[in-house]
Amino acid sequence: GKSLYEEAYVDLAKTIIEDKKILLPSYVVVTKGRDSNSQEKHIDEVEDDDIIFDIGQSAIEDFSQYINSAKTIIWNGPMGYFEEERFAKGTAGIALKISESSGYSIIGGGETLASFSNLNMMDCVDYASTAGGAFLEYIELGTLPCIEAIKNKNMGI
Repeated sequence: GKSLYEEAYVDLAKTIIEDKKILLPSYVVVTKGRDSNSQEKHIDEVEDDDIIFDIGQSAIEDFSQYINSAKTIIWNGPMGYFEEERFAKGTAGIALKISESSGYSIIGGGETLASFSNLNMMDCVDYASTAGGAFLEYIELGTLPCIEAIKNKNMGI
């Protein structure tokens, strides 16, 4: 469709998807424009002029199977254009599923925290980080340059 994406990351995204390291929604909420009517479609039915604004209800149910059985849940970034109420259902639905889960929940990124705060669900997560990109970098690398600099300074290096 016409949804925004970064061309430089398409190959990386394909690799991650092929390695099954990320879940993608099977159903999405699309519209032809922000002022148009929206509808839920299977991802394979998205047309060239559709813009994806949220995940569909069916995707929430699909994701809930994984959330319910997960020991740890890491979430960075809302499911859709949550600032507009009609496209906030995916984010709210996943937030609710996480709040009902027994897994250790970690959320990151300012928009994710804002969505949880708007839903009065901040008490339902085990750890929240306002950092988005740095949060993901820390998960990937196990450290950050600023942390290493502090460690080195404390060790006299």
